[in-house]
Amino acid sequence: MPGTNLTRAEAAERVELLRVQSYQVELDLTTGPETFRSATRIAFQCERPGAATFVDLIAPQVHEVVLQLRGRAGDRQVPGDPRVGYTQLYGAPGTAGVSILSR
Repeated sequence: MPGTNLTRAEAAERVELLRVQSYQVELDLTTGPETFRSATRIAFQCERPGAATFVDLIAPQVHEVVLQLRGRAGDRQVPGDPRVGYTQLYGAPGTAGVSILSR
């Protein structure tokens, strides 16, 4: 269910269900100081036509990276002048989501 963590069984089922070919993530960091627009395109093949699944964005991780890159993370701010940020979501063996942001 969107907004909740997958169980191990659900993650294993998704691994068998989907064959991801590519991800394309577009972020517009100019839309506001705290939030931003994003568009994600995922190309995949379904091994069981008609089956249902979902994609879930872990927005707080991406939001934190944007704040870090903008120098607005307060007492959590990394030292120096960060230019690239990386987030990773590990779902199950064979599945993961990665976001790489730069400025």
